[in-house]
Amino acid sequence: KRAELQRDYEQARKTHPEINASQGETIFLAQNCHACHRNTAKPAWFEKNAPDLSMESERVQKEWLTSYLGKLTPLRPFGFYPGTGSRMPDFKLTNEEAAQLADYLFQQAPKPLGAAASFSPQTLSVFAKNKARQLLTDKLSCLGCHQLGAQGGRLGPSFNQLNERLRGDFVFRMIAEPQHTVAESIMPKIAMPQKTRELLANFLLQEKSASAPAAYLSLIDNSPASFVDENPVRQLYLKNCAACHGREGDGKGYNAKFLPKAPAAHSDSAYMSQRSDDTLYDGIHAGGYILNQSHTMPAWGHTLSHAEIQSLVNYLRKLCHCEEPGWANDNR
Repeated sequence: KRAELQRDYEQARKTHPEINASQGETIFLAQNCHACHRNTAKPAWFEKNAPDLSMESERVQKEWLTSYLGKLTPLRPFGFYPGTGSRMPDFKLTNEEAAQLADYLFQQAPKPLGAAASFSPQTLSVFAKNKARQLLTDKLSCLGCHQLGAQGGRLGPSFNQLNERLRGDFVFRMIAEPQHTVAESIMPKIAMPQKTRELLANFLLQEKSASAPAAYLSLIDNSPASFVDENPVRQLYLKNCAACHGREGDGKGYNAKFLPKAPAAHSDSAYMSQRSDDTLYDGIHAGGYILNQSHTMPAWGHTLSHAEIQSLVNYLRKLCHCEEPGWANDNR
């Protein structure tokens, strides 16, 4: 068997001479091999490297889970933690094995999902559906991260066919209290009335937009990377900002090409020197919509503390090597 593998390897090298060790390292990191396999040069990025399966019965539809385990389809376009590129391996389960595994997962005692108001699905009128769609496309930041139809970002799971995959109460809880529902989620909590949360949850559970088959992003064109960093402020930036604004603030994060408007380049001193620190703070706290900028920039004010947002403003000044305009601090 070893000799056969060696022959296949040598043939592959001849067929694809352009493939090198650097690309192999990229794939090694993206496939999260170091989460299980020891590698002294590449320790595991995170203590937790995959979703918590103890809550599957509270999160997903059993029929979907059985189908998914039997035939994997991409869920998170570029990693469990966006930007890491990790992927669920295909274990080539038979239909019977997939059904048995789904049964087992649904027998696990679920963890509490966190406090949130109860949700009762309601059939939406055509008017209500149009209102929800308008909110998503023109005002709310959801499509900066999630795909609906052919539109939207590639940070979080797609909204397409969401009703086949997720339970309604879980969808509502993720909108209402994302990090209380899934502790490791980077999804920010967005302030909105209870009725708007209910409208969005019902819309997503009833929407049947035509869409292209789900696909992972290329591991060659998009280099996987961790947001873990010794500098806590840079780690905050890498975790919450870099996917769109770029790891060094060039505005060319891997998600940028899926947005209707190019993200701000935080390293552009000419652009950033025209923005006051107060404006930068407001943009992070309340999102792009309130500043008449892109609505796909989410509001972080209900997720990050005042001190964290202020530290990000200071970090943006380091990225641009610039200060706010003189008029902004005349009275300070």
